[in-house]
Amino acid sequence: MLLIADGDINGKADRVAILKKELKSENYFILKCKETENTLPKNSIIRVAKSRFFRMKESTTKSYDIALIDQISDENYFDHTDDGIGKLLDTQIKKPKSTSSKTAFADGTGVGTIKYKLDFCREIIKDFDENPDWQLTSKATELCERIFKHIEKCNY
Repeated sequence: MLLIADGDINGKADRVAILKKELKSENYFILKCKETENTLPKNSIIRVAKSRFFRMKESTTKSYDIALIDQISDENYFDHTDDGIGKLLDTQIKKPKSTSSKTAFADGTGVGTIKYKLDFCREIIKDFDENPDWQLTSKATELCERIFKHIEKCNY
């Protein structure tokens, strides 16, 4: 077995201690980012966010400007240890003068997990299909390499 855990498990010391006690180090992998979604390619996240934004209610979007998303130039913007991509998106596109606490993409005002995670995932997969030139991020590559290494070890 290979257990893959989101990086935010590190804030739950008891769970990490249990993992280390119950499993050998080669049987668990803790991501170095908050959540699995933080390993997704920037361009795919942006394309899906734009698409979703235009389907949101006006009462949700009035405090946000989706055009601000195009100012994200850092390829690693979403590779974050503390914040989910929902919060990172909301932070980027919130209108400077907005005082609203209503979120567009984050599931609440906490750590910022993306709203409607399963629907978002389906749209990311569709984006991958429609944009075959997408590339794995370094964190996703590291995760895939770890999975393949585990499979190879188990097949000997």
